Amino acid sequence: SRACCGMDKDDARNAVYKSLVSDARQQAAAIGGFPQEWDAQLIVQCDDTADGHKLVVFNPVFLMPYFGDAQTMDAALLYVMLKLDRICMHHKYAFVYCCMGMDYVCADLVKRLRLAIDVLHTRYARNLMKFLILHATVAARAISWTFMPVASKRSAAKIAYVSTVRDLCRLVYGPEDQALGAKLRRRLPLPTLRLDAAWTKEPPPVVFGMPLRHLCLHYGVELVDRRTGRYYPCLPPGVVSICETLLRESDASDFAALFEQDRGDDMYYLAEALDQGMPLSRDVPCSSLWCALKVFVDSLPQPLLTFQGFDELRARRIRRGQRAEMRELLMEVFRTSMPIEHACTALYIAEFLRQVCKQFAVDDTNPFSRSASFEAARRGRSVESKAIIGRRRSEAAAVASAEDLKAAVSAGTAPRAAATFAPGFLRPRAMDAESAALVPVIAECVEVLMSNAAEPAYWAAIHSSWPPLRAAWTPTAAALASAAAAGH
Repeated sequence: SRACCGMDKDDARNAVYKSLVSDARQQAAAIGGFPQEWDAQLIVQCDDTADGHKLVVFNPVFLMPYFGDAQTMDAALLYVMLKLDRICMHHKYAFVYCCMGMDYVCADLVKRLRLAIDVLHTRYARNLMKFLILHATVAARAISWTFMPVASKRSAAKIAYVSTVRDLCRLVYGPEDQALGAKLRRRLPLPTLRLDAAWTKEPPPVVFGMPLRHLCLHYGVELVDRRTGRYYPCLPPGVVSICETLLRESDASDFAALFEQDRGDDMYYLAEALDQGMPLSRDVPCSSLWCALKVFVDSLPQPLLTFQGFDELRARRIRRGQRAEMRELLMEVFRTSMPIEHACTALYIAEFLRQVCKQFAVDDTNPFSRSASFEAARRGRSVESKAIIGRRRSEAAAVASAEDLKAAVSAGTAPRAAATFAPGFLRPRAMDAESAALVPVIAECVEVLMSNAAEPAYWAAIHSSWPPLRAAWTPTAAALASAAAAGH
């Protein structure tokens, strides 16, 4: 407030905004970044509008698990401001607000929406071309009316309510550009598409048991992995949330309890949440998330490495211990017979398993891993508490020798994780005695993929094999912006 003395109202507001953005960057650096699934869900940048303006989609439904957690809601506000700062401060833009039937009874959300309006830079209002509210309820309209007196007249005149996704696509891209309309529809979250189906009296989309190509083509998400810098153009909804949560919060005991506990109620909830694309409750134990990930992968009509991959494995008569032959087989499968959505999902899950097994090994050698403070942080609800985990693991990785760490991973959790998820990667169309004898070989083959998932050769094979598909899945500006934000 002292720094703003002597300024007019707009200059003081802009000074407060710049201070908040600076604080957001410092906090992001202090905690090692915000939750990575927010990049794919919370704020999404789509293809430019027909008028050449940037298009931003905001999905507050994914903040529901954090209602009541003031620290994480504050972190989410800072994350949103950082994302918007790179777009709205420098470009003309259209903003889509997906209501998702939310009635905004949560004081945490309403308070932060009001705060955002109060402190946003005046350049936001100048650059705003359209503010489109999708699926607005009566309560949502009432909340927007209460915000109008504090918003500028110029911004209030640009607010429009849109009833269906089809109307949104026509309004943004025009009725003649159906291709861009289809891409915008794919970038909208699954809960929004299910609500739209209810409004238009169409069958609602579901996830479990659907072909992977259908999931990725119609409801898939894009992600730039900050850990590896890899861009995944098409991943099934829900998988990113599960994997990122497990990477932050899971330990070896959660994975060990995968088949040792009765978790019927948790699984009924998780199956329904994943089928509807809803955000996952933070009260569900990590062992149930492991189970949900396995159930999802095993329920795919075709395994991640396709039935052709299993046929090739059997035709080559590869045996246990022949890892060079397994790697050659995997490269051939990626190069010749795998659809791009299967390749991206297989590499993402394999890299996730490699990362989480590495973390398990670090935690086992970490002298702080059994302390009360570490356990409290690991189970903590706030984003800030997750920073303790990252620091502990970094300290342990610096102390533990590379040889000991590699031995712990290869001799411990990695083979078990590969055996657990092997049916989701490779399996026959129908099980027979010869196929059953190959189960240990399949598990070792998955372990080879886990250890080599970050190799550029897999990605070179993908990008050089399917030029038409590669053009269809061109990285959007959102992914490139996320990559730049991550420093890749």
